[in-house]
Amino acid sequence: SLERERRTVFLQNRLSTMDAKQHAANVQRERLIGEHGKIKSDLELLLESKVELEEEVGKLKEKTNEAQAGCDAGERELENLRTIIKSGQEEFSHLTSQLAAHRAKLDLLREQEQNAESFQAGSKLLLDPTNPLALPEGKIKGALADRFSAPQEYRTALEAALRAWIDAVVIETPEDAIEIMDRLQKQATPTRLVALQGANPTQALNAPQGLKALIDIIKVDQAFAQRAKTILKGVYIAEDPSEIPAQLSDGITIVTKQGQVYRADGLFEFWSPEAGESPLARRMEIDDSTRLVAAESKHIDELHADLKEAAERENAIISALSQARSALDEINIMGGMGYNYSIIPLLELLGIDAMSQAAYDASVLENHGSALYPILTQLVDAVEGKGGILEAPINWL
Repeated sequence: SLERERRTVFLQNRLSTMDAKQHAANVQRERLIGEHGKIKSDLELLLESKVELEEEVGKLKEKTNEAQAGCDAGERELENLRTIIKSGQEEFSHLTSQLAAHRAKLDLLREQEQNAESFQAGSKLLLDPTNPLALPEGKIKGALADRFSAPQEYRTALEAALRAWIDAVVIETPEDAIEIMDRLQKQATPTRLVALQGANPTQALNAPQGLKALIDIIKVDQAFAQRAKTILKGVYIAEDPSEIPAQLSDGITIVTKQGQVYRADGLFEFWSPEAGESPLARRMEIDDSTRLVAAESKHIDELHADLKEAAERENAIISALSQARSALDEINIMGGMGYNYSIIPLLELLGIDAMSQAAYDASVLENHGSALYPILTQLVDAVEGKGGILEAPINWL
């Protein structure tokens, strides 16, 4: 009947609709199977790339650590070197000032010596390089004080032993003394003279037991050695007054390091360097100052060379550090704001909830400067993570 026909048509239409839906579902299923195969293939490639990238990241981390260790070592060396340079510069400044003071003192001593200060008036005339007495050339051989030197602890003893002749002038022969003293007498200018050529007494003396001869302790100019032995014959040094014998043999003189003089003939004297500067003390001080200035000058030159070398080393380290930092920067390729403007839009286009710029920067620093690692991590999570492509591929279509 009519009702059956209507129902038949209805059922046929419904079957047609169901067939159409079934066909559409089959088509979609085939498409999904194809998409799934492609996704699976792409995933396999992505996983292979992931392994390769992880290896590269490991190598990158190792290279970064080595470069950073080199930079850290260079920084420490530079800091230590700058400390050394600062200390050297301070020492150089101190030594330069000290050297200037010692040179000034030496110049003053030499000026005093040149002006023959502490000499008698006649001796000053004889030592005057302008030769005011018009003496024949070669008659004057210089000051007696220039012929002696002694260790610091025996200088007072030497001055005490030579006190009467400490400002004497050395001449060539006894005959020269007659002419020289005649000219000085006319001007009433006193002096003391010691001739290089003179009688040398040969009388043997009884040396005090346990004491050293002063001539064996001091230093004497070679040309004046024989006359010095004559002047200081019989003079012995006592380290302490308690060493002086109760009785002295004829011709014996004992002098202590403190300046006490004991003579066998009953004459005694105490010489104090503070009583007035002597030509001998000044000459020995000039020698000491000359050696000191030479040593300080050498030390300053060596220090200057060391500072120059250190400065060159500092520049070399700075250059090496600059190159090392540049190499490190090349290794640590930071994404910077390029991640924010380029990578985030791409990740969002793929349906990935991208990490923020701040989180990205923190991840880069945590992973030794690798800009790829946080991006790769997000892609892997999108594939393998919960709700990812592998778990719910339909959600990513």
